[in-house]
Amino acid sequence: MEKVVLSLENFRNEVDEEIIQRGYIYFRNGWVKTPREVMPGYFEYVVHEVNPHAVSFTHNSDGTFTDIFCTCGDRAHLACRHMAAVLVKMEEEWTESQRTPEWEDLEGKA
Repeated sequence: MEKVVLSLENFRNEVDEEIIQRGYIYFRNGWVKTPREVMPGYFEYVVHEVNPHAVSFTHNSDGTFTDIFCTCGDRAHLACRHMAAVLVKMEEEWTESQRTPEWEDLEGKA
């Protein structure tokens, strides 16, 4: 079986839709906490569901994620709901950083 490498560009095509939907709920509920950089390029997010779970991974310079691990122990899928929540949060932050400011945003800064 070929190993799939996840990125913000492909995770929605590679991860089961039900898992992404569950991760989106976790993200919208604010359960994905601020990440910490454990080592250069290696990050850890904590997702507070009923029990907190740590999601760790290497974010490579080419935008891919490797060494993805979650403490929940779900090994039946490419990514668990906690990993999906982190990817959704990262996708949302990246999208927001690329957004062109609206006129109303600029008016408040004048």
